[in-house]
Amino acid sequence: MTQSRAARWQRAAAEIAIGVSALAGVTAMAVALGLRAATVALFYLIVIDLLALRAGFGALALLSFVAVGCLNVFFVPPTYAFTLQPIDAVEAAIAKALTEKPVRKPAPKESSPAKAPPPKPAAKPAAKKARPPARKPAPTVKAKSGATKPKKPAARGKGRAPARKAAAKPARGRVPARGKAATRKSKR
Repeated sequence: MTQSRAARWQRAAAEIAIGVSALAGVTAMAVALGLRAATVALFYLIVIDLLALRAGFGALALLSFVAVGCLNVFFVPPTYAFTLQPIDAVEAAIAKALTEKPVRKPAPKESSPAKAPPPKPAAKPAAKKARPPARKPAPTVKAKSGATKPKKPAARGKGRAPARKAAAKPARGRVPARGKAATRKSKR
């Protein structure tokens, strides 16, 4: 259903009247309690948000300006005076944004359709790992008895003999350890 113009104006006027009375109540309470400007600004924001549930955009925009005016007059020094001070930092930022050339990377050169870049070659499948060569049997040496026995590998390093493991036998004068590990060593 469409409302007539008169009905829309009456509804907007009622929303503005409710909003102004809510802002006046918050302002009177905050002045009586001596609240700071930041606290009062949050209370104004709560009032505007609650009004946003029912009011239209035009009424909310007007009530936002009324709230900023109340905050300026009653809570920002000099109090009880409406003052507008220039904001140098905001003006400088706007001037810089309007006059500064943006720094961008140069655009890549477009090539003609006839000279399209060559397609990338397809990825090659991974090659199978080669097996290591089979081990050759150890060279054997004929013993005097005629039997063959494996040849000992040559010592690594500069002519040094390979290090030998210590014997499992206890040193003289020492008592061998007792337990399962000691019995295993002694049976060998």
